Amino acid sequence: MSQPTFVLVPGAWLKPDIYSSVTKILQVHGYPTVSLPLPSAGAMPPNKTFDEDVKAIRDTLTNLVETKEKEVILVVHSYTGMPGTEAPKGLGKKERQKKGLKGGVVRLVFIMAFAMPEGFQPTAGGAQMPEWMKLDLEVGLIILHVSAASLSLRVLSFQVDCTLVH
Repeated sequence: MSQPTFVLVPGAWLKPDIYSSVTKILQVHGYPTVSLPLPSAGAMPPNKTFDEDVKAIRDTLTNLVETKEKEVILVVHSYTGMPGTEAPKGLGKKERQKKGLKGGVVRLVFIMAFAMPEGFQPTAGGAQMPEWMKLDLEVGLIILHVSAASLSLRVLSFQVDCTLVH
C-alpha cells in the first residue's frame, strides 16, 4: 500500500517554502508532499472572503483523491484552518468508502490553526464568526474568548475525528 500524500498549506502571510525542511524529511521516508500556495497571500486588492483559498485547497485535494485515488493528510497552519476545514467536505475516506470509492482525506492536522465547523464562512465584516470570535476592524485583530472557544473546539475535534479518521 502506498504512503498517504501530505498536503501542507501555510498560514495567511507565508509562502509554501515554510515547509521545505518538513517536506524533505517526509520525502526521505517515502511520503509524497504538496506544498500549496494560497491565492490570498499577497493578493491585491485583498480577498474579501476565503472562497479562493477554499477552492485552491479543494482543487488540490480533489485531484489527489478523486483522480489519483490517493489517501491524503491535510496540514493547515494558522488562518488556513478556516479554508482547510471547509475544503475537504465530501472527500473523507470513510465517506468515500461507503460509496465504494478509493482514496480520501484520512487526517486533518491543525498547527496553531483555527479549527472551524464545516460550513463556516468568514466575511470581511466578521458577520458569521462564532460567538467566541470577534473581529475588531479598528485595530485589525481577531479576539478570541478562550473559555467559549475551548468548549467549541472540543466538540469540533470530536466531529472531525469521526468524519475524517479511518
